[in-house]
This record gives sequence, C-alpha cells and structure tokens, in this order.
Amino acid sequence: MPKMPPGQHDEISELTAAEALQLSQDKYRAMVDNVGIGVALISPEMQILELNRQMREWFPQVDSDTRPICYQAFNNPPRTDVCGYCPTCKTLLDGEVHESVTDTPTPEGMRNYRIISSPVFDADGKVTAAIEMVEDITERRVLEAQLAHARKLESVGQLAAGIAHEINTPTQFVNDNVHFLKEALEDITELLGAYQLAVESLARGDEATAVRSSLQEAEEGADLEFLEQNMPTSLESCLQGLSRISVIVGALKEFAHPDQREMVPADINKALSTTLTIARNEYRFVADVQTDFGQLPAVQCHLGDLNQVFLNLIVNAAHAIEEKHTGTSERGSILVHTASEGDWVRIEISDTGNGVPEEIRERIFDPFYTTKELGKGSGQGLAIAHSIVVDKHGGTIVLHSEPGAGARLVIRLPCQAAVGP
Repeated sequence: MPKMPPGQHDEISELTAAEALQLSQDKYRAMVDNVGIGVALISPEMQILELNRQMREWFPQVDSDTRPICYQAFNNPPRTDVCGYCPTCKTLLDGEVHESVTDTPTPEGMRNYRIISSPVFDADGKVTAAIEMVEDITERRVLEAQLAHARKLESVGQLAAGIAHEINTPTQFVNDNVHFLKEALEDITELLGAYQLAVESLARGDEATAVRSSLQEAEEGADLEFLEQNMPTSLESCLQGLSRISVIVGALKEFAHPDQREMVPADINKALSTTLTIARNEYRFVADVQTDFGQLPAVQCHLGDLNQVFLNLIVNAAHAIEEKHTGTSERGSILVHTASEGDWVRIEISDTGNGVPEEIRERIFDPFYTTKELGKGSGQGLAIAHSIVVDKHGGTIVLHSEPGAGARLVIRLPCQAAVGP
C-alpha cells in the first residue's frame, strides 16, 4: 500500500477538524434558530452581535449594520431612558441574570415579551456579552386576564347569597316605606278634597263652625299629625336604602369589571372600600371592621387583580374569626390599614382569629395548601394573592402571626411599575 506524501495526512486531519467545527456551528445555529424563542447576543457596548431567526422575524426593522445599538434597533422611536429597566443593561453592568416583561410595538401591533438576560463570562470572569432570550407572551397574557376575570366572577358567585341579602334588606324597607307613602298620599288627597269642599261651603255662606267641624273630622280621619311626623322619615329611609343599593351595585360593577391590559393609576383606598362592601355579608355577623386609610398616591397596577387579592384576604380573615368564636356570642375585629412609604404603598389586613401555626407559615402561599376543612377552601386564595402581588406587580406580601393572637398580612406595592419599551 503506497504511503501518503509527507504533510498530506496532517492536511486531511486539519480539513476534517474544520469541517467538524463548521458542522457543529451549523447544528448550533439551526438549534438556536428553531428553538421557538428569540435569542440575541449583545456586547458590553450594547452592540447587536447575533440575532436568531425568530428575532429577525419578530423585529424585521432591525438592521444591525445601520442601527447597531440594541435599544435603538428594538425601540421605535429610540428610547433614551432604557437603562432604567432594560434587563440586558443590568446584566452587562452587574453580571447577574435579569428579567422583565415589556409591551413592544411591532408591525403586527402591540406585543408582550418576556425578556431574560444572562451574562457570558471570559476566562477571567469578566462579562463579555449578554444573551437575551425573548418569549412572546401576548396570547398567554390575554388568557391570564380572562382567567383572572373568571376568578373574580367566581368569587362574586360564591358571595352571591350574601350580596343578594345585602341588596334585599334595603330594598325591603324601601318597599315598605313606599307603600306607607302611597297610603299617606291617598289620605292627604282625601283631606285636600275636604278642604276644597270647605272653601266652596264658605263661599256659599255656610256657617263657619260647621265647616270647621267637618275639617277637623277629616284631619282626624287622615291622622294628619302622624303623617306630618312620619312622612319625612319615610322619605329619608327610602333615599338611604336606594343609596345603599347604589353603593352595592357600583361596588359589584367596579369589582367585576375586566382589567385593562396595561397597568393604570388606581386609588387603593377606594378599591379596599369597594371590596369591603362586596364582602360585608362574610364578616358582619362575626367581626367589626375598622379602616385606617392613609393619604396614598395613585398606584400603577392591574386593579381588578388587586381587588381579587383584597377579597381573598378579607374573606380569610372573616373565616378565621368565625372559626375561633364558633358557638359563642363573641365578635372579632378586622383592621384594614394603609400608609405611604416613599415610592411604595403599604396595605395591612389583620384579624383577631386563631392565627397561623409556626410550622405551616412557610407553606401558606403554596398552591392548593389550605388549613380549612374539606369543602371550605381550595388553597388557591393566598397562592393567587402571592402571584399577583409579587410576580405581576413586583411587590411583597408577608405574613405576621402568633397562634391564638390572629394574623396580619402586609402587602407593599411600588407606586410606579417598570414600563417596558
């Protein structure tokens, strides 16, 4: 077998290695191009180094040759305040993983993207680039909004009997007073007829004494003194009852109204008052509610979701008190307190129930975990509250409790949510 010329074996080996490297790179690029999420490689100077196929499809306006700076390419018009919220900027600065959700204009309209930025290090541990992974969550957010709305309606449905009672009570006394006023009007109409006859009699020259006696008899028959005393009270009761119904219906409308996709400024104190109105029948027989509302700035939020959180916590507080005082005539108390803390607002909902045992406090925000007996709780209320407050609004929710001494849940929310590009 003839030998290969000197050097030819090395050339073939090098060629094979180059081909293997190219094959590996092609496989890697094909994988990245077809992974189903957007991937970009960004330099420390915010230069776009690489874009996968998905990113090029989502952002066809991006031309890394003419608009190489990341925020200039992906924002139209370019944003100058991008460093305040951009997870890639943060990653390039501190070498940590950062995440954000943004609303971004595209040729197909406004889309919602979840961005996770991870650092790339060199051998010395220096950040040399950031890998930006982008997921289109537009449809997911629509479904989440629909699910959240369904949960709110479900909560209202579970409280329907109590709400119906809350509306029925003022309706009943409005009805009773209207019937009284109807009968009173009939008596007054008869009395006015007697006065008209008296005027006619006097005009004919009839004896005044007889006319006066006839009028006195008519007034006694109508019980004029009783009508004078009670008609104003009945009218005031009607107005109060109708006002109460209006408040309840308004609260229902506000509570059950679907959220807007974007966060909007909201009055947290008003939201808490609305929720207390909705939940009144849950606590009015077992607890007295006190409110201590501080002066709060408007909070950028999804108000419908926060209403759901407040409802869950208030109903939980009422149930905890009911459980503690079952079989007794004692009542508990629920305190709802709000305060401003710089760029944050603080909401506290505390009760005088049995509290939460120390061994289970770390689990109360876990999905499907509940301390209620079978059939009285799904274990989703606090898990949903945690998700809405922490994941959706960037806030915190913390439990403080002592066994037998009640529980206090403290929510902190940023006044201004991070706004995406």
